[in-house]
Amino acid sequence: MSETGDAQPALVQTEALSKFYGTRRGIEALDLQIGRGEIFALLGPNGAGKTTTLRLLLGFLRPTAGRATIDGLDCWRQRHEILRGVGYVTGHVRLYEHMRADRLIRLINNLHGGDRLHQAYYIAERLRLDPTLKIRKYSRGNKQKLAIVLAMMHAPQLLVFDEPTISLDPIIADEVHHLLREAREDGATVLFSSHVLAEVEKICDRVGVLREGRLIATQRTEDFRRQHLQRLIVTFAAEPADCPPQVGLRMVRRVNRHRIEYAVAGEVTAALGWLTGQNVANVEITWPRMEEVFLSYYRDEANAVPISTAPTDEGDAA
Repeated sequence: MSETGDAQPALVQTEALSKFYGTRRGIEALDLQIGRGEIFALLGPNGAGKTTTLRLLLGFLRPTAGRATIDGLDCWRQRHEILRGVGYVTGHVRLYEHMRADRLIRLINNLHGGDRLHQAYYIAERLRLDPTLKIRKYSRGNKQKLAIVLAMMHAPQLLVFDEPTISLDPIIADEVHHLLREAREDGATVLFSSHVLAEVEKICDRVGVLREGRLIATQRTEDFRRQHLQRLIVTFAAEPADCPPQVGLRMVRRVNRHRIEYAVAGEVTAALGWLTGQNVANVEITWPRMEEVFLSYYRDEANAVPISTAPTDEGDAA
């Protein structure tokens, strides 16, 4: 099983969890633990199995094999009990189009015991949502905001968001990040899928990488980046000599005649040792972007250096 972010018992656990759609694999043999009070992101392109995983955890799908639990409750057999303590935002929001948003908020409030209206309108205000309009008049982004209000208003112990900021402008997306961090500080666990790697890097404690239905890595966010290739940006005082292969430097790009960006394979010590014998004016050590680290899990193994373009998929086919 994967390590959780803390010593507390995991809130979410899966054991060899698998889902097949006929002969097509959704996910297979997924072993995962998500600790209480952490923000965990599932990463992967379309079809990797992110949405399938979330739907299995919420009891919307029956597993082909294996088991998933939330707070000790079986996600399929006890799904109705589980859902009382979960706030969920789907990647494709569907609401009652004929209703006014405030009427729907009141309906959901009554279902949760009738004492959360103040919190709902507080979240709506922070997301700049006018709840007096009929839902059919909302843009896609405003429907997403309303879904977030409905998911968070009852302060659930688990928030499950599938691409939570996909339709939101950057200012509102940033406010959602603040809301999720505040929920975590209040003891909630947050699980979401995303392809927006900047938000993952910004708010997540840990990440899990899915590839073709299999979980291939789980790590703390900072370790996720740091274990991959460092970058050296070197300014030479004169034309540099060719770097021998054993040094572990590979040129990524030549900024100009005397300034070169290298990727470092392994420890940086050998590279710095070689550079001390060169006529060097300046050296900058940087870490790769999250996009590069993520895509390194998808590159051909013959490629020594991650590519640097980011995925642009929206949603998850699996």
